Amino acid sequence: MKRTIIISTVILAVVALTVLPAMAQRGNGRGQRMGGMGPGMGIGMGSGMGIGVLLRHPEMAKEAGVTDDQMEKLGDLMKKHQHDMIDGRDEVQDAKAELDELLAQENLDTKAIDKATQDFSNVQGKMLKLRTNHMMEIREILSAEQIQKIDELAQDKRALRRSNRRQRVRKTVVDPWE
Repeated sequence: MKRTIIISTVILAVVALTVLPAMAQRGNGRGQRMGGMGPGMGIGMGSGMGIGVLLRHPEMAKEAGVTDDQMEKLGDLMKKHQHDMIDGRDEVQDAKAELDELLAQENLDTKAIDKATQDFSNVQGKMLKLRTNHMMEIREILSAEQIQKIDELAQDKRALRRSNRRQRVRKTVVDPWE
């Protein structure tokens, strides 16, 4: 009975640590992420558009009034952030593998599982801190007006893509009654 309770508690903790962050990254269900959690981290509060898009679309940057110097700084920042996130994802995978291995054992070591769960949580916290610091660094490079304009342009771009996607679907759907 005691073992069943421990296993259930550990499984619940693991599910909470893995599912809840994934759900938080989904945002509000309309392609927007509050606070920019995860890939495509938004510059503003809910754009869902990261600086990678800005760097790939220089015309959008020019329209938002982003200077060449700012673009260079953003590019350097993006490279550093990508490397940090790759290292962080490796740490997350290692911590999760360690926890999974402990949970797969027939004789569960509660203390080791607790430590592995805490390690996994700490690594996820480190990733959140990396994303948050990245967003703050972007805000040091761009003005509030530039960020607002980029968010507006990104929303317009997404709306246009959705509209185009709907038109393509309509063209491919055949009316069975014709």
